[in-house]
Order: sequence, then structure tokens, then C-alpha cells
Amino acid sequence: MRMSYEDKEAVRAEPARRPTRSALPAAGLAGRPSEMALLALQRAAGNAAVVQRMAGPLSVQRATLIIRPSTTAGGIPAGTISGVSGLRNRPPSNLHGSQGQHLTAYVVFEDAIRSAVVGRTPQDAATALIAYLTELRALPGMTTPSARYLDPYLDAAEASLVAAENANASAARDIVGAQIDEILTIRNHVPGTAQRGVGGGHGEGNSAGIVREVERNRRAGADFPSTWGTDDAIADQVRHMMWRLLDYDPPPTATPKTVTAVLITHYRSLWSAYPYTFDWLTAKNRLLRKYLIDHHGEPGLPLRRWTVADLKPIFDDVHAGL
Repeated sequence: MRMSYEDKEAVRAEPARRPTRSALPAAGLAGRPSEMALLALQRAAGNAAVVQRMAGPLSVQRATLIIRPSTTAGGIPAGTISGVSGLRNRPPSNLHGSQGQHLTAYVVFEDAIRSAVVGRTPQDAATALIAYLTELRALPGMTTPSARYLDPYLDAAEASLVAAENANASAARDIVGAQIDEILTIRNHVPGTAQRGVGGGHGEGNSAGIVREVERNRRAGADFPSTWGTDDAIADQVRHMMWRLLDYDPPPTATPKTVTAVLITHYRSLWSAYPYTFDWLTAKNRLLRKYLIDHHGEPGLPLRRWTVADLKPIFDDVHAGL
């Protein structure tokens, strides 16, 4: 059963509820440092550094957290994160050597990071990102044997973020910035994120911008501007854009199981990036499933080659798997 937004926020706010995992990756990694070197590093820098040294970073860049210098007029406290700058360009994909055709747009992964950290202190942002790592571990692609090489990187990122939870604000800011880039790189390597073929994009940035604006409004609990139209019109527009953020038209030879996994991954990615909007649509019974079926075959929407009759049982499986 999919968690409510309140349940999800509770997970992010309560580190004790996280699934426990080994602090160290499995043995047998190439280039693993010696036991004496690990012990020396542990004494010097702590367990987080040991795990990072063993796994080796996927990313060497660092995002920058923008910190509010003073309390805002709306009561948002000083020291919380107002935004993230310097996000890396789209990293290599799970295809190892090519980008291929991206399915859920990369900008959704960036928005999931913003959703996790904005409005929080750097230490609380670390807690929220640990919860996001738990969400990544549960994606369908992470259940495959080919995903196991990512486990050490996930463990290393989590260990660093645990250190950030207990650091001062300045140190936590630096750690979280570095781990944002690492997490985005890990996310883009999850099996099933891209498939063989030629990508091209079709205005994903504009589509995400519209969804992001609705999310900002829902998060603030404000009324929609009258110029946006009725709630029903806004719900239709945001669902249209959410589906445009999935570039996926599988061939007729694709299996229902494969399509189900892609759709579950897309739903969960949207839920991580736009939780308030997702909950608003659900409360209004404006479901993504119904919109796609009602508008099946329209330009810019996914799954055009599959019939409505084929899609309906797939969506039943998708909803059962969320």
C-alpha cells in the first residue's frame, strides 16, 4: 500500500524507522583497500569515510545548498534551505556508455531532491535524503541482480548522510551538497531508467515546470490563482504534464510485466518529486490512470501503441504494486 504523505514525512523525520542495512558493502570489490588502511581511515574520519572509500564515489561534483540568512515574512526560519544550485548535468545512464532513451525524465529526479531538502535545515535535509535512498532501494529495477553493484554506493551515501545528521550546519551543508550529486548519479544508474534506442526529449523542462508550480502552490496551502482556471482544468493540465514526463512507447513485443515495472517506477518517481500534487489529485479522484486512458493515443503521451484493453489490466497491477 502506498504511504500517505504524512506517513512519508514521518519516515523522513524519524531516522529510527529506516530499514537497517550493513554499514559496509559486501566483500570482493575490486581495488578494496587493506584492512589496516581502513582501520586507520576509520580512526581519522569515522565510519562514513570508510564506506565512501570502499565504494568510491560515482560523482565528484558538489551541488550547493542555498541557505536562508534570516527568517522570512512567512515565518520560514533562518538556516533552512531555500534552493539548490549547481546540480550536475544528466549523468551516464544504466546502459553504461550511452544515454539511450530515458523513460521518466531526469528533471523529475532533480525535483525529488528539491522536494526532500527545500524548507529544511541541512541536518534535516540529510534525514530526508536517507528516506529517499530507501525509496530508491524499493524501485522495481533495484530488485534485479544487475542492480547489486549499486549497493555499496547506496550504503556509502547513507553513511555520509548519517554523519551529516549529527554534524554542525556548515559541515552538514557540505556533505549534503556532495551527496546530492552522488544520489542523482545513482538514480540514473538504476536498471530500467533508460532503454536502448535514441532519445530526443519533448519539452520535459516545460512540463516539469508546470507541475512544479502546482506543487509549490499545494505545499503552501494557497488557493490557485484565478487565472489558472478551475480545479478540474488544473488537474487535467498537471496530469497531462506528468504523463509527458514519461517517454515510453514500448513495442508490441514488450511484456505486461515490463510495462508494469516502468509505470510503477514512474508513479513512485512522481510521488517523490511532487508529493503534495499527487495527494491533491488522489483526493479529488483525478487519477493518472484515468487521464491516460481517456486521452489514449494523443500526441506527446506514452504507450500509444498499446490498446486501452491491454492497458487496463496493467494499471490494475500498477496500483496493486504501489
